[in-house]
Amino acid sequence: MPDPADLIGSLAVYRLARRELLAAAGRPTSNRDPIAEWAEALVEAVIDAPRVSNRVNSGHDLVDVTGRRIEVKTLANTPGLPWVNWHVITTHPGRDLYAIVVIEDLAPLGLFVFDLSRLADLGALLGKRHLGQKARIEFLERNARSIMDDPARFAEAGVALSSALVDAGAAIQRRSAAPQWVFRRDRRWLTQRRSNGLRRSSTRSTR
Repeated sequence: MPDPADLIGSLAVYRLARRELLAAAGRPTSNRDPIAEWAEALVEAVIDAPRVSNRVNSGHDLVDVTGRRIEVKTLANTPGLPWVNWHVITTHPGRDLYAIVVIEDLAPLGLFVFDLSRLADLGALLGKRHLGQKARIEFLERNARSIMDDPARFAEAGVALSSALVDAGAAIQRRSAAPQWVFRRDRRWLTQRRSNGLRRSSTRSTR
């Protein structure tokens, strides 16, 4: 059981780091999730799309220079392990683009921006089987990896990927001390490198 003093001390450290992160994001007084605020500021900077003045605006968070309305979401998971979190990209009368900042261990894996008028094309490229693909796409780990492996192919379906963000996230993860997990290409099982050898565990793939 954690010690109360340690918990309070850790919160004090987090409090200062949170303030610094929100200040860098231009949201110093926000009481929202700081990662969500950071992601919104990141998308704002990367694609030159200022945030809307009404923070509870329905359907979108940003508007770019051409007037396209952009919804921003984050998707966080643990690096090297099968994702337990995924996201449903949805259309809405108040949005044109859908941006997802994918994070692993607080390092940015990639910024994915989807043209909502092209969701059916995206579903076809991803080999989706679920219904209603003109209005919703289930965005899973295998989908993110497919787009990162061949961004030019998915650009034809209205998907933009920030390669600079991918490179930055990879550099952060290389500097981390987390256990190194390695996936086989067929992704049926994974191995974890340990000093005493390799260990396998089963995973289930979802489409």
